[in-house]
Amino acid sequence: MTQTADAAAERRASLNRHRKRYNAAMKLVRRVHMYSGLILAPFMLMYAVTGIFFNHPDLLSPRSSAPPDQELTEGLSFDPASDIAAEVVRLINEQLEQPATLLSDHQPKIVGPLILETITDTERARYVFNADLSGRRSVTPLVEGIPSEPSLPASLEPQGTQTLDELINRIGTADGVQGVSIRSVPDVEFVATIDGEDWLIGSDLRTGAVSSRRIGSPSTPYTIRDYLLQLHLARGYWGGISLESAWALFVDLTAALMIFWVLSGFIMWWQMKPTRRAGVVATAAGIGLSLLIGFAMLRMLYY
Repeated sequence: MTQTADAAAERRASLNRHRKRYNAAMKLVRRVHMYSGLILAPFMLMYAVTGIFFNHPDLLSPRSSAPPDQELTEGLSFDPASDIAAEVVRLINEQLEQPATLLSDHQPKIVGPLILETITDTERARYVFNADLSGRRSVTPLVEGIPSEPSLPASLEPQGTQTLDELINRIGTADGVQGVSIRSVPDVEFVATIDGEDWLIGSDLRTGAVSSRRIGSPSTPYTIRDYLLQLHLARGYWGGISLESAWALFVDLTAALMIFWVLSGFIMWWQMKPTRRAGVVATAAGIGLSLLIGFAMLRMLYY
């Protein structure tokens, strides 16, 4: 009898220890969930707000928009899509042994906008037309205030051409291809004092082109909207320890936090027994909706 009582007491003690460890783990999850969110809240807010800017290009923008003058498109129109499709099929039939035919259940159509742009010293005008040449004209004032550059030589004798050309040849030989494309070339940068002012001067290693920017002045005109959008797009670890790498680190931490929030949210939801059934329905609905929209976007973007 005593052994049975001791065994029961031991089981209760084991359950209590298990419960305490479980409660401590859940408390840790809740605390990390809360404090990590408080620490990285500014980054989450930045991503949320700047994400809205991509969907609403006129938000916080000095751009004005209105229909273009009717005289611009008067008497103009694209050829009907069906006529263009028929002509393309005719040309295909002239070159292929197997004839091509148009499917009657897929009507030819013109897809995508026509975008034209003009730039003056003070503004940029962008014309966006639909297939029927209806559309809008958006005007964006150009930001002023960039100081003029000092009189510098337009270019120097390229200093890195020989090295770059040889590297391109070696890569082409190693990969068995011709025509290696150049996506980016580094610059040589230094600071020089010109007429009592400090300038950041750069020279392209391949072309020798010289650029300059007064120290303390922006490299290009910008607005607060431009700055926030660039923050949203900034990414990647470049050159070891640097400001860019520090920003990339916080981008990774923010992404990790979002994943942790999802997982810890599921854990905390499962602890609340009265909400489990409704939570399962909501989770299933969310997963189903995301898969449906994701598949539809895949078809739209790539097929």
